[in-house]
Amino acid sequence: MKVWIDGDACPDIKKLVSLCHKYRVPVAIVCDDSHEFQLDEVKMVSTGFQSADMYLLNQIQDHDFVITSDYGVAIIALMKNCIVLNPNGTFYTKENMDYLLLQRHVNAKLRKQKLKVPHQKKRNEVDRNVFLEKVESILKTSR
Repeated sequence: MKVWIDGDACPDIKKLVSLCHKYRVPVAIVCDDSHEFQLDEVKMVSTGFQSADMYLLNQIQDHDFVITSDYGVAIIALMKNCIVLNPNGTFYTKENMDYLLLQRHVNAKLRKQKLKVPHQKKRNEVDRNVFLEKVESILKTSR
């Protein structure tokens, strides 16, 4: 197993890398060159529409662990039998993707009609700890 982090929108990257090193699991952070990370694990791709996502999707293999908030990346990673986790601590599954995509569609329609859309609450320390605990539990079982 290798851990792939979608660096475009993932918090706690240094802590994630530290956990991967602790459990000796290879890790790669994929982002475009508009981001700055001072880590050896960064795979920098040129800026362009979906360039980081496409690179990540072309590199992942069966049973890798992908951390992303991008539904498109999540769907394809699931099709490749990867474990996929959102930075809010929710695992993407084949069973919940339809619901998540429907919610996104409904919210987009509401926004177009200038109607109120429910906002996701701000990530707090409890959310951060839950997310990191889930990551660590996956890394522990990878041995």
